[in-house]
Amino acid sequence: MGVTSAGLIRTLQKSLLKSPVFQDSLQATREARAEQAYNDKAKRKAMNLELKMGHGGTLDPMASQ
Repeated sequence: MGVTSAGLIRTLQKSLLKSPVFQDSLQATREARAEQAYNDKAKRKAMNLELKMGHGGTLDPMASQ
């Protein structure tokens, strides 16, 4: 109860970014983006990866089960 769709997505993103399962893929993406970055701002953005996630509907924050 009380969990919103956006809150759940943020929690999952944080957990999955720390997961060892994704580290090789994330590192490869960071390296590829850093090579393509043309200025310092683009390089900083390349290092701050986020997992893109979404949902197909809205969770009911009042639901308990």
